[in-house]
Amino acid sequence: MALTAAGLDAADAQSVLDAVRKVTNVDGLDAFRVATLAAIRGLVECDGAGYNEVEPTVPSIVYLTDPIDYASGDVTERFERLAHEHPLLRHQRETGDGSPHRISEFLTQDEFHALALYRDLYRKIGVEYQVALMLPAPQPLIVAIVATSATRDFSDRDCAVLDAVRPHLAQAYRRADLHERMRGDLEAVAQVLVGPGRGVSLAQPDGRLRYLDEESAATVERYVADRDEITGWIEEQRVRLRTAPTVPSPFDPFVAELDGRRLIIRFIPGRGGTDVLVLHEHAMGRDAVSLEALGLTPREAEVLVLVTKGDSNAVIARALGAQPGTVRKHLENIYRKLGVRNRTEAAAAAFETFAIVDRP
Repeated sequence: MALTAAGLDAADAQSVLDAVRKVTNVDGLDAFRVATLAAIRGLVECDGAGYNEVEPTVPSIVYLTDPIDYASGDVTERFERLAHEHPLLRHQRETGDGSPHRISEFLTQDEFHALALYRDLYRKIGVEYQVALMLPAPQPLIVAIVATSATRDFSDRDCAVLDAVRPHLAQAYRRADLHERMRGDLEAVAQVLVGPGRGVSLAQPDGRLRYLDEESAATVERYVADRDEITGWIEEQRVRLRTAPTVPSPFDPFVAELDGRRLIIRFIPGRGGTDVLVLHEHAMGRDAVSLEALGLTPREAEVLVLVTKGDSNAVIARALGAQPGTVRKHLENIYRKLGVRNRTEAAAAAFETFAIVDRP
């Protein structure tokens, strides 16, 4: 793995790799949250690390710290009440920028101390300095990972290693969140088997499919004329599972489109050689709006929709009446906001977003 973040020496690069190993292949969001705190503590010198999922419109918050007693008492209630004052959360909401930043980049120490956030919360738990990064998540949810200190501000080096690990955290978060949603889908299937627009199939070791309902079989037949396309895709996922079990997002969805609708099939490795396929069918009309929920601008969302169709930069430029260089710049912004590295990962994130936003 090549690390290109500026300012990283060999020791820093090894620290990033160690952090990636901690968050790779975790099972579900709870395990991801705990592993992420351990990873951050291993990357930067700090008094404590925090994991926050903030939904300002509810208000609702998941607040987890390491060490576990670092933030105790009524901290969660106070943070819910005062999160709107946080300069780093405000910056992310206004710009979509999730890269690492320090409070000191936005406020002087006196300005920070004047906030109710500091007086009623951070002063009581000894937080004088903080650095935070955000992970891509459907708006208005904000996923923030922080490191705090009572005695020193965080350095440019600290920001560099956090920036290097952020894409890997984003991939691991997306995978953990997807696994949690898939478990929810399977629990729903256990009760009602199928629902409007979704179904389940079992993939046997020899590649044959066993559908749990007739509607799912008819849906797949309607979208996929050549059954070998699906069996070949299943085998690709099984090969990736055997050869790259520690990749944060090893499985690509199978995607087919027909008459303004899209079928997405997700692969879930099973036991005893039988795997599970979760089917989701939805209309394609809301694609760009759905992607804006990830913090993309309307034009960036339009670009990503065309990327999911396999269009090149030149084709996208002609479709949007733009220059190829402008398209490249939009793609750079999309990669940064989604925490991905290339078109393939960006398209996969888009397909999962379509299914999550449009799920029944």
